Amino acid sequence: MVESIALLVEDSKYISVISSRHTTVVEFALAQPFSLILIDPIDWIAIGLFVFILGGLLLAFFLYFHTAFKAGGWKNVKRSAWIALSALALFTIERIIQNREIDSLKKFVGRIFR
Repeated sequence: MVESIALLVEDSKYISVISSRHTTVVEFALAQPFSLILIDPIDWIAIGLFVFILGGLLLAFFLYFHTAFKAGGWKNVKRSAWIALSALALFTIERIIQNREIDSLKKFVGRIFR
């Protein structure tokens, strides 16, 4: 793997060298806003999966609200929106509680094995 990448800045006055280990994607994109961002293939796969999941979630919400609108108009959409948002809120609260329990368990085990 290449340790550092030489980049030609947009105004072509100088060349800057950015180490691939010590820079973030944002810094790289700011240095070269119109060039192809060099990212590992596994990162592209992760970005693609994230976009796919986000698109699927948006499609599910759209179809849910579309079906509610066909069934009973805007009144039914409003009720369905409250149901969907409360379900997401309950899921988020449940995940936060589980993470706190796991963190407290980690602290407890850490105290035992000091």
